[in-house]
Amino acid sequence: MSELFLQIFVALCFLALVVVLFQEKVDYLTYMVPLVLAAGTVSAILMPEEVANIDFFIGKIDWEVIFFLIGMFTIVEVLVEKRIFQEISRRIVNKYKHNLRKMFYAICIVSTLIAAFLEDLSVAIIFAPIIIMSCARLQINPTPFLLGMTICINLASTLTPFGSAEDVLIVNALDLGFIWFIRWFAIYFVVATLLTLFLLDKTVLKSQLKKKWVHLSRCDGNENSPRSNNKDAAKPDKHKLPTTNENSNSKAKTEQHANEAATIESKASKSEDERDDEHNGYSFYNPVHDEIEPVEKEPIDPKVFRKNIILLAVFVVLLIVIPSLYLPCLISAVLFTFMNPIEDRHGYHPSLSYYFKKVDYKLVFFFMGLFILVGLMEVNGTILLLENLILELNTDNVFLVCVTILLVTSVMSAFLDNAPVTVIFLPIISYLISPANGTGLDLTTAPVIIAFVLGLNLGGNFLPQGSAADMMTLEVAQENCVEELTYRKLFKYGGLFAILHILIGIGYLAFIIFI
Repeated sequence: MSELFLQIFVALCFLALVVVLFQEKVDYLTYMVPLVLAAGTVSAILMPEEVANIDFFIGKIDWEVIFFLIGMFTIVEVLVEKRIFQEISRRIVNKYKHNLRKMFYAICIVSTLIAAFLEDLSVAIIFAPIIIMSCARLQINPTPFLLGMTICINLASTLTPFGSAEDVLIVNALDLGFIWFIRWFAIYFVVATLLTLFLLDKTVLKSQLKKKWVHLSRCDGNENSPRSNNKDAAKPDKHKLPTTNENSNSKAKTEQHANEAATIESKASKSEDERDDEHNGYSFYNPVHDEIEPVEKEPIDPKVFRKNIILLAVFVVLLIVIPSLYLPCLISAVLFTFMNPIEDRHGYHPSLSYYFKKVDYKLVFFFMGLFILVGLMEVNGTILLLENLILELNTDNVFLVCVTILLVTSVMSAFLDNAPVTVIFLPIISYLISPANGTGLDLTTAPVIIAFVLGLNLGGNFLPQGSAADMMTLEVAQENCVEELTYRKLFKYGGLFAILHILIGIGYLAFIIFI
């Protein structure tokens, strides 16, 4: 009886944490700590031999994942401070702005590849404002570019083992490597990305290329707009994501845009610098640094850019050469720190503590608590019950088992946070692919893991709120009067492409199992 009570109590603590994750205005760490303490205390009272020891809690935390996250976040902070990714996006726009279709493909592909190494939310923060600014100058609608970027970067987590925190958990728990991930997911990633870009080109981009688009400083272009009636509309709000700097005379600004739209042919003959000067004054809020800064600054020092690109290449080589994930990250974090010294009153010097202070440790502590909760569910038998339930639903068809895993994890990820779903299913997946699983199935490692990874990473794309990058892109668009990119449109295209990506995943599973 006490075991059943403990299973229910710990499961309720876990579900309460999942509910807290849906509350965007709530600090989830504030609630996670008491939930973990409550589950741990009750477990220690009812199962003193297994749980009443600090070694149990320390042992349940996957420290390799923790050190990987700290190292990766440190590298990202260095690259963000040096504006490396902003420089990459600036160069793309400048190179392809006279061929919009090439610019569309370049932005989507590069942002997706960056998102394979950097958190997709950070990529949306970097690229979305620059896309809107560039399209405003070129007088083209940014909607297809924003849609292409946000849909494609959702595929990035299927390319590398560190495209998402969930991938890191899977790779570390199942003892996979960088090469293994590339080997089994590269084909899927290339096919899904190219097909997505082709369909977006034919359905969204093509219809917009022949249209002229004028970026108004106020939404609806008139003073009756709700934005215009807000006296604080022109003030940058640090609690919003990007916004625009507006002149006090909005009517004159609107007339200016109308005149520009009427003289497109004459503007086309002007020099690049003249066109750029006519559209200056836009700035966007960067949530990472909590300050207002222009989208396009002067290019960064070429030496700094080349140096950090070389360091990124070294980082990738280390990931290939060293089998573990955490060690290359920690080594690279030290290299990035020493090669990017900071300046203070004593001059330039490397400072690892400077970048450690900038790292957001909320995710690190969240995973530590999550590991402990799932460890408690393992020791009280909850995970074993889930394993038996899934095994009872399976047949002797390996393909059907993989499709079931893909669909179940996709549906759960669409409504729940990916991290809890990952941590709960990892013991089950480990059991299914173990040689002595007692199922009588020839469950080879690759198809089961592929189904698991695809289900987790693609399921969250059915709803915009399931992807932080989607919500960021939508908010950037709304704050900058890109009125054609609405929640409804993002839900429509995001959902359709999520279904397409899952169907491609099922086809890919059939290919590797039967062929």
